Amino acid sequence: GPATAGSDPSGLTWQPWCDQLAYMVLGALVWGGLPLQQGCPAEHSSLMEVLASYMAARPVQESVALRVMYGASDASDASAASDSGGASFLGQLWDAVQVLREPEVNWAVQSIPSELLDSFQAKLPGQAAAELPAIQLPQGVPGVPAAAEGPVQRAQTALALQDRYPPRGGMVILDSQYTDGGRIAAERFVAEEYIIDALGAFDSHRVELVQMLCSGLPLPYDYSGLLCETLFAQLLRLPGPRLCPVAFSALIAHAALLRPAFPKYLAGSVRQLYLRLQFLAPELAGRLADVLAHFITNMNFRWPWDRYRAGLSQPPGGPQRSFLVLVLQHLVRLTAWDHQMLLQETPPDFLALLGQQPTFHGLPSPEPYPPAPKPPTLPSPAAAGDEAMADAQGAAAAADKNGEAAAADGAAAAAAPDAMQQDEQQEAAVNLEQQQEQQEGDQAMQEAGEGQQQQQQLEEAAADPEMVWAGKLLGVMQA
Repeated sequence: GPATAGSDPSGLTWQPWCDQLAYMVLGALVWGGLPLQQGCPAEHSSLMEVLASYMAARPVQESVALRVMYGASDASDASAASDSGGASFLGQLWDAVQVLREPEVNWAVQSIPSELLDSFQAKLPGQAAAELPAIQLPQGVPGVPAAAEGPVQRAQTALALQDRYPPRGGMVILDSQYTDGGRIAAERFVAEEYIIDALGAFDSHRVELVQMLCSGLPLPYDYSGLLCETLFAQLLRLPGPRLCPVAFSALIAHAALLRPAFPKYLAGSVRQLYLRLQFLAPELAGRLADVLAHFITNMNFRWPWDRYRAGLSQPPGGPQRSFLVLVLQHLVRLTAWDHQMLLQETPPDFLALLGQQPTFHGLPSPEPYPPAPKPPTLPSPAAAGDEAMADAQGAAAAADKNGEAAAADGAAAAAAPDAMQQDEQQEAAVNLEQQQEQQEGDQAMQEAGEGQQQQQQLEEAAADPEMVWAGKLLGVMQA
């Protein structure tokens, strides 16, 4: 880092990478500083001198662009100095390590289980010493192109470094008595490492993640307040949260159910952020409103709305009033405008912030719909049947006349001397008459059936499609 400071005094193209290396060394010292100091005092002193020189040479001591607050409510407001765990975090960790080196503390951290160190110390005396190879650091930043000359190239390298090594995330919301409890800063660092590592390791296993955060952390004290503040700090991290806001809402809801002391710290955190909305970044206020709306729905829409009535007296556009409107809008999107629990649990004066319920009239059409074509006029099935029966009766009458003519011809032929031939002719005429009557009757019935089917199809086509669909749906529901 200091070697490259001459080419880039701002530190934007190299400090995030060097801060990451220093963070790994300082974090390891919190866990194993005592064995290193006792076993290798010379190397320990040399390492601390290198770290001290780097901490003094860092050009950026605080990431002002990552501040979550635009201002401070008073001189003692610690939230205004929070920079999402940016450059200021390494300075805080360095101060915590300096406290651990004091003889009164002697690297004692209660949040680190002693069984871990005891198991290693029991194995070390019986092991032979080994010469470890020297660690060769890469010349450039892995995965990031070297910064070339020119402001554009430097800006590209700085953005690539920021994406590769984002800020850790951190924000002071509650009073230190509810989170630190008078403990040293290294205790808070270890507890935050537990929580952040669990968020990264168990992101895809939400049940195990909730169990780990609520009852699986090896901390010898009630860490409900610190857990609540750390979750909100990771949610409000700039430039983006560690997880999606819905994931944080689920974690907060489960923690409120599994840890009895968590709800009061949750209400206190939301209250403190609500009082500082005039300084909070608008994007972060939107994240907070989204998570709060999800939490309220998971709690059956129960929330102490009376504590937030001060926002009702603000003019339209006020920070607290706008936040309440945003929360209510999220609630409507998650449920419905006329949801029974929403109307029952939310005070009417808060619901009035939503205004009148909008009505939906459909999308306007640029062109009028063409008129429906008129169906062709066909005779009704009854009229078609009557015409078919009339045709059948006419055919039967014609058949009778043909029969009478055939009978007259048969009478004339009866005068012939051959009587056997006359009987055969009469029998053939009767059979022919019966066949004709049967064919004409079948044809009339077929025409009547086709006319009735065509009329039914036309009536269905002429009917309103929506009414037909509604009738069929009603029939299915009744069945």
